[in-house]
Amino acid sequence: MTETVELTRAPLRLSTLRKESDVPRVATDETHPGPTDEEHRVRAIWNGKVIAESDDTVVVEGNHYFPRESVDDSVLVDSTTQTTCPWKGQASYFSLIVDGHTNRDAAWYYPTPKSAAAQIRHRVAFWRGVTVTG
Repeated sequence: MTETVELTRAPLRLSTLRKESDVPRVATDETHPGPTDEEHRVRAIWNGKVIAESDDTVVVEGNHYFPRESVDDSVLVDSTTQTTCPWKGQASYFSLIVDGHTNRDAAWYYPTPKSAAAQIRHRVAFWRGVTVTG
């Protein structure tokens, strides 16, 4: 079975690129407390394991890009797969290994993103069955 992935996208609108930490929070008082840091954290979960967790993700085209340091290194395996996005640049991939199960090329990052995507430098996003919550 061959899977086709369309990587060509329309140019980025500045309104689609935002840091999750820039989302306004509700004012707090004693009767209406706002969200706690724990409630505001975004998590990436695969095969029952939290593989990334942060309150500082950048959302691009609906994908949360996690700071690289917030991703669990013990589940990442370098992949030789690379793809090119016309406005973000060349993407590299990681496969995930959790409890002996492999999810091939389930995480991607842009080592040297183009200037339009500079906010995702040193960040990792997920797909292929990885659940992102928060």
